[in-house]
Amino acid sequence: MAPPFFIATICLTAVFSTGCSDTIIDPFSNEGNYFTVYGFLDPGAQTQRIRVIPVTRRGGDILSTFDLQSEIDAEVVSQHITDSTVIFTNWTHELEQLDDKTYGHFFHADIRVDPGDRYRLEIIRSDGAKSSAITVVPQILDLGYLEHFEPAPNVSGQIVQLVSLPADKNIWDFDAVYTFEGAGESKRLMVQYGSSAVNRSGGVFNIELLLDRDRKLIRDELFKSVVVRGNNPVSLTRIGLMLRVVDPNWYPLTESSDIELLAKPEAFSNVDNGYGLWGALGIYFVEWNVDLEMSALLGYPQ
Repeated sequence: MAPPFFIATICLTAVFSTGCSDTIIDPFSNEGNYFTVYGFLDPGAQTQRIRVIPVTRRGGDILSTFDLQSEIDAEVVSQHITDSTVIFTNWTHELEQLDDKTYGHFFHADIRVDPGDRYRLEIIRSDGAKSSAITVVPQILDLGYLEHFEPAPNVSGQIVQLVSLPADKNIWDFDAVYTFEGAGESKRLMVQYGSSAVNRSGGVFNIELLLDRDRKLIRDELFKSVVVRGNNPVSLTRIGLMLRVVDPNWYPLTESSDIELLAKPEAFSNVDNGYGLWGALGIYFVEWNVDLEMSALLGYPQ
């Protein structure tokens, strides 16, 4: 996946259909819908991002930063709502080039994302017309159970570890987390796994940690760290999972064809007076100990 600051970020490169293309001020109202929005709050990221597309009569891609459509009549404001306070944050606009060399309107802000808290997003036109969405950051206080089996070779002869956990937690994807100790120091390294690595079967999620593969991926980073000094051995002391949990009223999109559908009126949306999806990811961390014998069997110390 990505470093923790951007654990679940999706790069939006879709070209939305005519009628929802980027443009400048246009007081057009498509039955009271003003903007298409896509994005999510990620507690693992310092900076949050969304893409905004005005609903307009004017079609056409933004082909350069000089195009008329490169300007947008929109102000984005979010509210962090707690029992005692409401924190307002203004988002900053950027025109960014997409993979197909056209441009899109993105907004970003540094926001503290707290599990269990409620957030409201408003995209406001200069005439006061606005689209809005609300999300609650998912929070898992207890998985219920987690079973991790002893590492063993799979059918390809690679050492793996199977992990099972409840399938009712809306888990989207995860990072494998490896903690090492050596030379009086500790070091935690992470390997990103995609959502396809989470398999549902019989009411549980089954995860296969690819220990041999991950050891090769993190080897160079590990041996650059302070836990390895001189001839001191390094041991793997803990293995864990950083699970990303999806807001049940929203789901991440990764395919451009899926993202394009958000611009259509009949598409599923949680945006009031607009189209699209805005939600949140939650994070749950769990780990277990690895003894010295198992550490050595997995290739540590080396």
